[in-house]
Amino acid sequence: MLVITIRAIKNHGGGSNVVAGAEVPIEYKTERLDLVEAGMIIVKKHIENVKSYDIPVVVCINRFSSDTEAELELCKKLALQMGAYDVAIADHWAKGGKGAIELAKAV
Repeated sequence: MLVITIRAIKNHGGGSNVVAGAEVPIEYKTERLDLVEAGMIIVKKHIENVKSYDIPVVVCINRFSSDTEAELELCKKLALQMGAYDVAIADHWAKGGKGAIELAKAV
């Protein structure tokens, strides 16, 4: 399983650095599909690395409350195109066990 967050993907896609104790930059709190698309290159490399061992890769998107549906869907679409076996959104921090059902089914 490869666990990702939209925030990390945006950072890899060119978003500002996040500094402990400072306010989170605006691009992490608003929809930025350009940063998501650019940052997915790191997910592609991780998928390739895992698949080189003949292991299917399930990508888990650990959802933040600031993630938009469009960002989540773009991540899912791209991860599948990059060779992920399945992609699930984990929302267990907000919904408890019910928020992890999609992930459990994917695994």
